[in-house]
Amino acid sequence: MRIATWNVNSVRVRLDQILDWLKHEDIDVLGMQEIKAPDDKFPYNNFRDLGYEVESFGEVGFNGVAIASRLPMKNVKKGFPLDARDQKRMISCEINNIRIINVYVPNGKQVGTADYYYKLDYLAKLKEYLFALLKDTRKIVLMGDLNVALSDLDVYNGEQMSEQIGFTLSERNALQAILDENGFIDVCREFHRNEKIFSFWDYRANSFLRNKGMRVDYILVTKEVYQWTVLCDIDQKERAKRGSSDHAPMFAQISYMGGDS
Repeated sequence: MRIATWNVNSVRVRLDQILDWLKHEDIDVLGMQEIKAPDDKFPYNNFRDLGYEVESFGEVGFNGVAIASRLPMKNVKKGFPLDARDQKRMISCEINNIRIINVYVPNGKQVGTADYYYKLDYLAKLKEYLFALLKDTRKIVLMGDLNVALSDLDVYNGEQMSEQIGFTLSERNALQAILDENGFIDVCREFHRNEKIFSFWDYRANSFLRNKGMRVDYILVTKEVYQWTVLCDIDQKERAKRGSSDHAPMFAQISYMGGDS
């Protein structure tokens, strides 16, 4: 099963690029964030023409998440009951007996603001949610734009960015707690142990050409899923395309076909 996550920064604007990538990379399951489209405006038929079913949870102009899958989706859930602002940031389902959670964590906008503390609260509540979910299943994939870079390897200049949104100590600690306390594994880092690798480059100041990026997109898995995970990478060439999202897609291969064993 080949899974991927991509902050597409408007599914309708990037539709041709998304569909072309799905075809060429043989993706089974794609979690999309920032789809920026209400459910009645989502381009379902374009995905169906490629053999994908889609579940969408979107709104006009911002936020929004969706899952496109060539495999049957069961027990689809939309929304995050612990979200203090009740925004459209989470969608989940079961595929091949694995719980797939696609999430778009708040950006936080500016350190010290109400939006920043909302982000920290969201991450704390996400940890609580996963802790409770682990009582029901040990096969979980959490993927999406988590809007936090964990270490110096995930940013172009750790010292320069230490007080900037997405890399403050409080944000990093909040995300690290999800890994440490709930036992999730950062798959991309496992396959790129000592490598500076990024998934997001701001549109401003030629950031992509200068490789001034951050890795804020993740595929996190329980150890029960990690044992079947054989690769994980970021497709940076998609970010290089004209009119692309400011994020590149991340993908992983999970050699597991379902069942209880």
